[in-house]
Amino acid sequence: MEAGLDPCYLVDSFECSTSVFDGEQCSSIRINEDSPYECEGFRLPMEAEWEYAARAGTVTSFPTGNITVQGSTGGRFEDPALLEMGRYCINSYEQAHHGAQKRPNAWGLYDMHGNHWEHVNDLY
Repeated sequence: MEAGLDPCYLVDSFECSTSVFDGEQCSSIRINEDSPYECEGFRLPMEAEWEYAARAGTVTSFPTGNITVQGSTGGRFEDPALLEMGRYCINSYEQAHHGAQKRPNAWGLYDMHGNHWEHVNDLY
């Protein structure tokens, strides 16, 4: 139990079908309730919850604005709105970076765009 709350996930074993980079599926991990919304413990966000938190109340593609592709660099497209907020093929140099090096969103959340895989509770 974490913080006195029941766990949201039950883990029967750690047998998974593929590597994490190929969309790992672990059928041995399941939600402890009928719905993830019923769990009072800690859980991964749903994709829609992640999007809501990443956009920090805005209605644009990113908290810094809509997608505005400026030009191609070796077949990769640069977007000024995303450059401020996250790491992607243009500025990641194909490696993970330490967190909190880019601008946070209005709610103070860093690294909501790029750098690492989003781990969410649904497959949307």
